[in-house]
Amino acid sequence: WWDHMAGRVIEGGMAGRLKLIGQILAGTTGRLKASELLREVEEKREIPEDLRLAAAALARRAGLGADEERLLTGGKRAASRVSLGDAKARRGDWAGALEAWELAETMEPGNPVVQVLRAQALDKLGRKPEAAEARALARRLPLGLEGVRSTLVQELARRGFRDEAAEHALLWLACSRPGSYEAGNAHRNVAQALARAEKYTA
Repeated sequence: WWDHMAGRVIEGGMAGRLKLIGQILAGTTGRLKASELLREVEEKREIPEDLRLAAAALARRAGLGADEERLLTGGKRAASRVSLGDAKARRGDWAGALEAWELAETMEPGNPVVQVLRAQALDKLGRKPEAAEARALARRLPLGLEGVRSTLVQELARRGFRDEAAEHALLWLACSRPGSYEAGNAHRNVAQALARAEKYTA
């Protein structure tokens, strides 16, 4: 598959090829083949950030957690640190996850997704007042910025934080201009949150 894909022109360059390979091989590749693909990426002297994230996603799909974390640790942008925190959280290392997400916060201080993730880690570590502060900040940051709120809702839902996603979907709806494209998306997200909670008459 690697040879086949490497010979094709795919939008996104090598990162696009790796994402596509990850999708194709997710259910069939063995750890050995995935390791070979990752080694080819890591042989590069400089790994572009999008390629780093794509390779880390492939490592995650193949069950190569140590490779995923090693790739993400070398990242220089907030997205890599957010993904590193996700990886650490999946294996229950909440202190490590918090450290990664706090570094992401220094890189992107206005990112409400990072604040909600920090709150999750702080809760797990028993630091409830700090968690409440992070959640309050996440509510305030995107007020009036519909696209930011939209991304926040989608990222929370993708991670399985359904209650948080539902809360922010309602805020998104309240902040959207009636009849706008964003208002329609907000309505859809609120409806999906209610359906997940089996509140069909709300």
